[in-house]
Amino acid sequence: MPELIVSVFANLQDSPGIALGNVLGSNIANILLVLGVSALFATISTRLGGGLLRDLIFMIFATCLLAGLLVYGEIPRLIGGLMIAILGVYVFIQYKTISPSEFVSEDIEDADFKNTYFAYATLIVGLVCIAIGAEFLVKGAKVSATLM
Repeated sequence: MPELIVSVFANLQDSPGIALGNVLGSNIANILLVLGVSALFATISTRLGGGLLRDLIFMIFATCLLAGLLVYGEIPRLIGGLMIAILGVYVFIQYKTISPSEFVSEDIEDADFKNTYFAYATLIVGLVCIAIGAEFLVKGAKVSATLM
């Protein structure tokens, strides 16, 4: 969510470089930093099959699509809509192929939901804080770039 809001704010303020840098930097950090730190604490073992293979194929496809668009020089609205549609297909495929037992524990099914209003209020406050932080980040990046 933070990357999405920062990228939208950056584009609305005519700073597409910030949006692209945000997306690319986030992916690099997620792949190298998050996996690297995780691997420092415990060995990550994988079997290339099923869901992992599907995710890898989609990730390579998305990377190639972005690389092609960067070579082309722009990402038009039609292609943006197509990218969202591809994401929808990917999520739908995941929804249809993954069984709930892979990610839902019995503890969640028996959870007490007395504090749902608090959860919704926390969600809304969190989203507002993300939006405010994204605005500060985009303005700060523009000012820093101008000073440099």
